[in-house]
Amino acid sequence: MRNSAFECYETICHNLYKTLSKNKKTVIQYLIEYETLKMAEDEFSRSINLLLNINSQKKYLYKRFSGKLSAFLPLNQPLYSLLLQVVIPSLVLEKVYYRPPAAQSNLHSLLYNVISPTCDNIYICNVSRNKFLCDYVRQSNIINFTGKYENAIELTKVIPNNIAIIYNGSAINPIVVSTNTSTKLNKIVDDVVLTRMYNSGQDCMAPACVFVEKNIVPDFIEILKKKITNLPVGENAKKETVVGPMIEKSSLIEYKSFREKCFDHILIDGHIDEKKQLIHPAVFYFDKVNLEIQNIYYAPYLILMAFDTLKDIQSYLHTPYCEKHAGYISIYGKDIYHENWCSGKNKLIPLYEKTLLHTEDGNNEFGGYGLGCSFVSNQGEIKSHPILLSREIHNIMSKKEK
Repeated sequence: MRNSAFECYETICHNLYKTLSKNKKTVIQYLIEYETLKMAEDEFSRSINLLLNINSQKKYLYKRFSGKLSAFLPLNQPLYSLLLQVVIPSLVLEKVYYRPPAAQSNLHSLLYNVISPTCDNIYICNVSRNKFLCDYVRQSNIINFTGKYENAIELTKVIPNNIAIIYNGSAINPIVVSTNTSTKLNKIVDDVVLTRMYNSGQDCMAPACVFVEKNIVPDFIEILKKKITNLPVGENAKKETVVGPMIEKSSLIEYKSFREKCFDHILIDGHIDEKKQLIHPAVFYFDKVNLEIQNIYYAPYLILMAFDTLKDIQSYLHTPYCEKHAGYISIYGKDIYHENWCSGKNKLIPLYEKTLLHTEDGNNEFGGYGLGCSFVSNQGEIKSHPILLSREIHNIMSKKEK
């Protein structure tokens, strides 16, 4: 363990930066078992940037608390998640325990061996969920949970009120494209494809739906077809691959179910290779806003809807499902900048002429105002808002000390 005198967070992050840089080739090889080489390179770069810019969080990292945190990690972006949700808390807490997804226990053991010499107050727990709950979670002051909203709510019911829960979930993150945009349509389609197909379509930053003003739909679709059909699909290790095998078989099952349900709306059909667990990119097109098609999905397909008026989109976004998963909204179009997208309890966070992929960096708050997107549960009270883990830990532990 570290000395009782708090070792400066800058030193720890700098040492970890050097460790990861030295072992980059090895770490990338670990990651491509679960994601494409392009994705692994991107994830590694994001991880390094997080460490190098850690001073953005300095106001919450100056004090160390004698507390413990237990973290449940997601399947996607294993290295970045490890740094963001385990290493950052370890800078200010006495001990951090984390449980990797069972399917990635071997991967996380390898990653742990890389970071553990630098972060010696972190403990990997490759145990069952029940054992983790009994032996580690109930001894902690804070739980950092990433996963399904329903599981997070169940957790709040079985954990004593004196244990705080920080929840990271999923959002719909729609993209709206109107006629009066200052960005060229070709660039917008690039942004849409890059964000929706990021990590082979298996990331919470991806838009659940893209709304395009009806009079520009034909041009949008023409460009989209060329880009989608030319995306390289195949083995993770190949440098050109954009869409690789799905991490979970459930992605194939859910895609097949959606495809069957919306067969008449297929614009680009996505071939399925079950043996290789591959889904080729697909597009489903609706010629008007369809309130019944609402779901967050983790597969390489895109839901495109044409709209006549902004009220059509607002009707979609004000449904109970969308309000529960209210996160970000990317707006391409000067004429809709003034629209009130960001008011009310379940407000959306507007991004102008860009997507969430160009915004999230780990050193700023991330999430949304919908309960299914992110929340903090403390002393029986649940508040939904974007999460900056260092800030939430600082606030929770400061209150506990009073």
